[in-house]
Amino acid sequence: MRVFLFGGLILLVAFVLLTWGASGERQGQVGRTQTFSVKGMTCGGCSAAVKLSPKKLDGVLDGQVDHREGRAVVQYDPAKLNEEKIISAVEKAGFEAEVQSKSPLGSTI
Repeated sequence: MRVFLFGGLILLVAFVLLTWGASGERQGQVGRTQTFSVKGMTCGGCSAAVKLSPKKLDGVLDGQVDHREGRAVVQYDPAKLNEEKIISAVEKAGFEAEVQSKSPLGSTI
């Protein structure tokens, strides 16, 4: 019984430390949110390809993609990355992209 409780406690501590570390990495980072129009997406696989392409770039903080709406919203660090590099990454994945609009919530996160 003690071994089971000890093992569970270790797993809980590991989970808390990993979660805390992941959220701590983004604290204090200033970013910009930009919406892109993406043409050529027809399914969830396309959305995944578009989401993964800019995530490989240094400076991307987060992103959401909707193939039905044909858009991608990317949060990024403007000190490391710009809109042209994000568009280039999406185009290398086989899709057309352009800046759609500034985020209605403002330009910083």
